[in-house]
Amino acid sequence: MDKLRFGIIGYGGMGAAHSDYLGKGEIPEAELVAVCDVAPERLKLAREKFGKKIKVFEKAEEFFAAKAVDAVLIATPHYFHPPLAIEAYNHG
Repeated sequence: MDKLRFGIIGYGGMGAAHSDYLGKGEIPEAELVAVCDVAPERLKLAREKFGKKIKVFEKAEEFFAAKAVDAVLIATPHYFHPPLAIEAYNHG
């Protein structure tokens, strides 16, 4: 069975916390394959933690256009959730 490819949008406190269990394989059916954040320093942290096994994106448009994920975990401030969820759905 193929694993569900997850991407995280927002690599602050919550996004980084969620990346721990996804990136370490604690959910056997899921794998972390991409991280998106507007802050380059956060993407650098994600890259240092997970190496080249993940793709990194600074813009949500590029993240969705890459079609690298099957599921998105939105870990941004709550007021960004609706537009990002709609964009994820539209790229589904």
